[in-house]
Amino acid sequence: MKAMVALVLVSALVSGGIAVSDSSDADEGFTVTDSTGKTFTYSAASEHIIVTGYAATLTIIESGMAEKIYAVDQYGAVAFDDKGLERPANVWTTTYNDTSALKSNIVHAGESGFDIATDTVILTTYKTDFVGSDGNSGLREELMKEGFRYVPFYGSIVDYNAIVSCVRDIENITGSISNLTASMMSAYDEVTAAVASEEKKDAIFLRYSSSKGWGIGVSGSIAVALLEAAGGNNIGSSAGKDTVYNQMKIVKLLSDHPDALIFIDSPYFDTYEGTFDKFIDEVMGGDQGNHGIVKMLKTWNNYDPAAADGLKAVAHVMHPDAVDGTLEAYYADKGDGDSSVMLYVGIGAAAIIAAVGVLLFIRSRN
Repeated sequence: MKAMVALVLVSALVSGGIAVSDSSDADEGFTVTDSTGKTFTYSAASEHIIVTGYAATLTIIESGMAEKIYAVDQYGAVAFDDKGLERPANVWTTTYNDTSALKSNIVHAGESGFDIATDTVILTTYKTDFVGSDGNSGLREELMKEGFRYVPFYGSIVDYNAIVSCVRDIENITGSISNLTASMMSAYDEVTAAVASEEKKDAIFLRYSSSKGWGIGVSGSIAVALLEAAGGNNIGSSAGKDTVYNQMKIVKLLSDHPDALIFIDSPYFDTYEGTFDKFIDEVMGGDQGNHGIVKMLKTWNNYDPAAADGLKAVAHVMHPDAVDGTLEAYYADKGDGDSSVMLYVGIGAAAIIAAVGVLLFIRSRN
């Protein structure tokens, strides 16, 4: 069986799949098409890079081109910390998506050694402030009016191939010959071949916001792209567009799909001090039923080579007999009772039921 899978993989690499990119093309000129569809034509790699965001910065570091980074924001600086490297001289700490402050810093850089005609500003975010709702306005338009020629933007990701394209673009922009995308494509071919004959597994991706509560990953999310490429059926796709913050909708979706796996974005655990048990108590009424829960690591759910590791890990959780791996979903102790009874009762409803029970008990004593 393994020999057959290997043969399929070799065939896929030879006949098609995702085309292999040679990053050395950057020496001969290349084009970059970002996530808005805007194309930039380069005659050579850039000597200096201004980059926003953790993942794009991490990708530059892993491509071996950290020395080309002219400046990062506070999120990109964390990538240097995580890799045990000294931060670059220019770290711009601004309010999230504060385009006015960021623009001021970038324009000043153009007056201080950053070549606006040949160097690159890489913008990454899920907000529209950087490029506007039309993809051609916002901060990028303002910078290009100032003379900045190369300002690619990476926002919503529709599928795994788009993650690979982002990494490939960064390699070409920096002139890296590391070819990080080769392992990403190999992981994709391996996983898709392994799960091709498997029944799709119901799954949902959730993220938490301190101001909005729990949201459903619908589309344009790297995590959702991983779920779908790994043989998952994203049950959140029916909720609408982008992220839908609606806890009642989440409860309804889980009720309708009693065996769905739940993938939770890492900030819930790393930033908001959440735990699996806390999620079960606050969202699932204290009992998770048959829903395994998985933490989606930060590097998996991002524009970086580790998305390939995430793809394989997610595929293993959903299809353990088809894809090798070590990641396991979390299941709390279900106890002796019927786990389905209280699964979808919210905290408020649970409190009401408890109160009614106490009242009936008191009356029975009188």
